Amino acid sequence: MRKNMLNISDFQRSVEVVTQAISQKKIPVSFMGTEAFTQYKEGVPSRIVLPVVTETTSQEAKKNIQGYLDHEAAHVLYSDGTELETCHKRIVSKFGREVGQACLHVVNRFEDARIEKLLGQRYKGSVENLDELLESLTNQSLQEIKKLPADDPELIQRNCSELLDFLYPRYLRGSLKAKQLIFDNEELFKEAIKEAEEGKKGFLNRALTKANSVAEMFAVLEKLLDDLRFDPSKMSDSMGDDNESKTQGEKTDSLEEMLLGDSQENSDTENKESKEKGEDEKGQNSEKDDKSSGKDAGGEEENSQENSQENSQENSQEDSQEDSEEESEEAGKGEKGCKEEEITKALRELAQAKNISEMLKKEISDKLRNEVEEDIGKAYRPFTTDYDMIEPYDTKTVEEFANQYYESFDEFVNSAKRYAPVVQKQLERYMNAKSASLWEYGHRSGRLYGAGLSRLMTGDERIFRKRIVSTSKDVAVTLLIDMSGSMCGSRITNACKSAYVFGKALSAMGINFEILGFTTQFTPPELYSLKNKHLSSTPPDKFAYRIEPLLMPVIKSFGEKFTTQTVQSLFYTSYEYDQMRNNVDGEAVYIASRRLLAQPQKRKILFVFSDGMPAFDTVPSYLSVADSHLKRAIKDCTEAGIEIFGLGIECVCVKEFYEHCVVINDIEELGDKLLSELKKFLFK
Repeated sequence: MRKNMLNISDFQRSVEVVTQAISQKKIPVSFMGTEAFTQYKEGVPSRIVLPVVTETTSQEAKKNIQGYLDHEAAHVLYSDGTELETCHKRIVSKFGREVGQACLHVVNRFEDARIEKLLGQRYKGSVENLDELLESLTNQSLQEIKKLPADDPELIQRNCSELLDFLYPRYLRGSLKAKQLIFDNEELFKEAIKEAEEGKKGFLNRALTKANSVAEMFAVLEKLLDDLRFDPSKMSDSMGDDNESKTQGEKTDSLEEMLLGDSQENSDTENKESKEKGEDEKGQNSEKDDKSSGKDAGGEEENSQENSQENSQENSQEDSQEDSEEESEEAGKGEKGCKEEEITKALRELAQAKNISEMLKKEISDKLRNEVEEDIGKAYRPFTTDYDMIEPYDTKTVEEFANQYYESFDEFVNSAKRYAPVVQKQLERYMNAKSASLWEYGHRSGRLYGAGLSRLMTGDERIFRKRIVSTSKDVAVTLLIDMSGSMCGSRITNACKSAYVFGKALSAMGINFEILGFTTQFTPPELYSLKNKHLSSTPPDKFAYRIEPLLMPVIKSFGEKFTTQTVQSLFYTSYEYDQMRNNVDGEAVYIASRRLLAQPQKRKILFVFSDGMPAFDTVPSYLSVADSHLKRAIKDCTEAGIEIFGLGIECVCVKEFYEHCVVINDIEELGDKLLSELKKFLFK
């Protein structure tokens, strides 16, 4: 569990890195619901939305979410959405919607491979993320192929081709992982590889791989369609035809040559036909000259015969020429039809290739839903963390509040500070780390060291040794204060005074500690709208969504000194009832524990000041999820190495959740009652 909680911290840091990388594009990253998707505005990404990651989210699901973020961030950094939209509209206007949609799908596949390579060159860590993702998605697709009926080879071959068309652009871009996956399954992909390397499909694979932008990719497709004088009305019919012929495509050395490949071939054919026609005409002229000279020598009778023969030959040649033209026209139509069939087949197959974004969306959603199906204890999850606030109070507000109510502030401090020395003395005794001791030799006083007596013969009196004891305290502590509405009045006052006493003692002992509060905020109207839209657009699930945003003021951070500002913040917390609403204890314990685990100290202790019962709204309403979530949080954090102690403030409910706890009804009970329980806890 400790590893999983630390992995969440690593995940959050990696998300921050990616978020910072795309911040110049002003594209926010949000955590919401259980679906991953990217919002677009006029063809340009406007927001990347990821599912909320919790402590119960599996490592596989986190990897998929990270991979999706890396992939979409690559689109933000390297794809020109406006250019893509413009090119797509041009194709649609020239060739129709169906052709345009097929071209768009094809360009997306090859653009995915291009941007993933660029992202890997910029961020080396993304290569490992995307490779793991590629392998996971490929293996899952292979498992699905193996489940297909063996008596339907056509279906198996079609699925193999779709999977290979997903891998092949990445292989052509130099992905070692794609190469490995293809060659590891070479027998399965044998026919699909042949198709990917031959004919128009092979031509498109090579040409689109050489392209360095979506504009160049669309130009490749547009050039092919223009050369064919493509009839868009035939697209839907040919999209279903699987019996087209294949021709071997010639390899070219540059994108320009590929763009001009078909037109150059047509030009060569026309030149050859023109040359042959010229030679025929030359032969006919020579024969005519010979006959003309014969006419001059042979007289009128011969001339009459020759005229008759000439007329007969001319009529014969005209008939022959007409037949030849008809045959040539029919051959041209046949060649054009063949090319149309081949290019539409290539477009269809490439357009139907698996799309990494769509594969990831489905995989992420399925994994999260399956997890809660297998363990209902994982039902709780925040709907979104975008509105949560975990930050310090505004310094000016706190200071002005303390100055305005200075008499109450003085009473707050004076009533609590007299207990600090007592608590400090006992805590110092209980919380000392195991002391490391060693003997240091060569002293003039201390304990006699027999082996050093020989020094006396030389007049050296350093024959004593001393024990050196390390008194360092290798402990980090968090004080977590419940700020819910049920804590109003004396409860929150006693909790904050107790935190003051602990803080004063820990500070004097030199122990690294933090003070946090936890409650919820009012739910903004737009959040209700987002929640309703999500629930209406996704399949029913068993999740219990927390809608209210969290509010966790950081009263004192790790590494900061315990100052007057800290005391003023505790006083402000004890009196600012307007901010006190509901309490999501389980999530607060998780968050506090993650922050505590990030500290370098070996021993980590969490003190929770609460009246015990979690209280918050979920959608749909599950009455048992609040209590079960807190129990799971305590169990998980304890297994992760956190020692948790509950301080029930005027309420015995803490005993239902915390194995080690004590109930405090007044600040005076911080003495013997609390310390005797602490001794059992800290010396266990």
